[in-house]
Amino acid sequence: MRILRYVLIGLGAVLLLAVAAVAVFLATFDAEDYKPRIEAAARDATGRELTLAGPIRLKPSLRPTLEVKDVTFANAEWGSRPAMARLAAMEVALAVLPLLRGEIAIERLVLVEPDILLETDAEGRGNWEVAPRAAEPAAPRPGAPPGERRAPPQVAVDLLRIERGTVAFRDGRSGGTTTLSIPRLEAAIPAGQPMRLDLDAALDGTAVAVAGTAGPLARLLDPAARTPYPIDLTLRLADARVALKGTIAEPMTGKGYDLAVEARVPDLARLAAAMPGAPSVPALRGLELAVSARDTGAPVPELRAIALRLGESDLSAIAPGVAVRRIEVAAPDTASPIRVAGEVVVNETPTRLDGTLGPLAALIPGGGADRPWPVDVTLTASGAQAAVKGQVLNLASSSPAADVTLDLRVPDLAALSRLAGTALPPLKDLAAAGRVRGPGNRGQVIVSDLALKAAGSDLGGTLTVTPAPRLRVEAALQGRLIDADALMAALGAEGPAGGAP
Repeated sequence: MRILRYVLIGLGAVLLLAVAAVAVFLATFDAEDYKPRIEAAARDATGRELTLAGPIRLKPSLRPTLEVKDVTFANAEWGSRPAMARLAAMEVALAVLPLLRGEIAIERLVLVEPDILLETDAEGRGNWEVAPRAAEPAAPRPGAPPGERRAPPQVAVDLLRIERGTVAFRDGRSGGTTTLSIPRLEAAIPAGQPMRLDLDAALDGTAVAVAGTAGPLARLLDPAARTPYPIDLTLRLADARVALKGTIAEPMTGKGYDLAVEARVPDLARLAAAMPGAPSVPALRGLELAVSARDTGAPVPELRAIALRLGESDLSAIAPGVAVRRIEVAAPDTASPIRVAGEVVVNETPTRLDGTLGPLAALIPGGGADRPWPVDVTLTASGAQAAVKGQVLNLASSSPAADVTLDLRVPDLAALSRLAGTALPPLKDLAAAGRVRGPGNRGQVIVSDLALKAAGSDLGGTLTVTPAPRLRVEAALQGRLIDADALMAALGAEGPAGGAP
C-alpha cells in the first residue's frame, strides 16, 4: 500500500509539473509575435491570403482563451468580392490537460459576425476549392520508420457558437444568390463522436431551424470513407417540419443514402408564399408524408413504407365546388398496389372513395407504364354507390384508355342532383352495369354488355359516346321488360322543376 501511495504521489507531482510548465509557457507567450507565421501557414495551406488585422490576445489560465479580431480570408481571383470570409471576432478556450496527450480540446469556440460567401463561376468551379502551395516535406520524427505519416491531432469542440452570422451562396451560371442569416447557432463536435447541432436562421427571409445529430466531423471530411454516416436531423421551414433519420455513404455528395423521411406541412400555399421565387400552389392543408428512400444509383431512389395524408382543404380556387375532408394514400413499396381512401365534398355533397390502384412504379419514368395499370375503387355519395374495376392502358402515353367494369346502384337519382350540378329525375332503385372502354379514336367511349334497370324496366345492349367533332350518342338497346308508364311518370315528374317540356 505504501508503494502504491508513493506511485500516486509521484504521478501527481509529474502532472503538476507538466501543468505548471504549460502555465509558465502561456504566461510568457506573446500571440502578436506569431501573426506573420499564422498568416504564412494559411497562405501555404490554401494559396490564399489570411489577414489578421485586429489584435490577438491570450488569457493564461488552466483554460487558456485566445481572442482574435478583424479576420479576413481572401476570395478566389475570379470571385465577385475580395473576401471569401470575414470575421469580426473569434474566441477560443482550450483545455490544457488534453494538450499533454497531443489532443486539441476546445471547450468553447465563438465566432462573432462571420460573413461567408460561397460562389461558383460560369464553369461551376467553387471558391472553396483551394490550391495549397508546394512545400518541403516535413522531416521525419527521430526513430520513426521510413515513410511513416504522423496522424494529425484529434480536435474536439465542446461548444461552437455563431453569433449574427451570414452565409451566402451565389450561382455563377444563373447569377442568383441565396442568403442564410444565422442569429444563433450552437453545436458540439466531440472527437470521433456524433456532432450535435442547434440552429436558428432565416433562408432568404424565411425562418429556418435545424436540430439533431450527425456523424463525426473527421468521417464527414474524409472523401475516401464509405462507411455509413449517420444523421438524425429535424428541419423546420416556416411552419413546415421535415425529419431525416438514417445513413449516407457519401455525405458530401449526397450519394448512397438510406433515409426515413417524415414531413408535415400545415399549409402548402403559406409555405410557398414564404419562399421567394416559389410557384403558387393550391391551399393544401394538413399535408403529411412518410417514406423510406434508398439510393440505388438509378435516377429514382427505391421507396418503401410510403404514406401520404391530406387534411381538410378548400380546392375551390382550382376546382369550383370541391373541398377535401381527408385523403390517405399508402403503399409498402413502389411495386405494390396503392391503397387509397378519403372523403371529398363536391357541390356540398360528401363523396367517399375507397380501393386500390396500380403500383407507383408505373407513374415513374421507366417504371413499367407500358403495362396495364389495375384499378379497383368504390365511390359512395348520397346513398348511391359506383364500383369500378379493371385496368388503365398506355398510362404513360398522351392518350391513356380505360377498360373497366362498372357497377352502379342508385336508390334515388334525384338525390344526386346537387352533385351533378343539375336537376335529375326521381328515378328510384336505378341499377346499371357494363364494360366501359375508351377513350379511343376521337375520344370515343363504348359501354358494352350494358344492363340497366329503372322504374320497373330492364334494358340491355351497347352505348357509344363520341364527343368530337360534335357530341354524338348511339344506342343499340333491347328491352327485356319496359314499363313505359312508370318511366314517363318518373321522367315527367321532374319536368316543371328541371325545365324539361
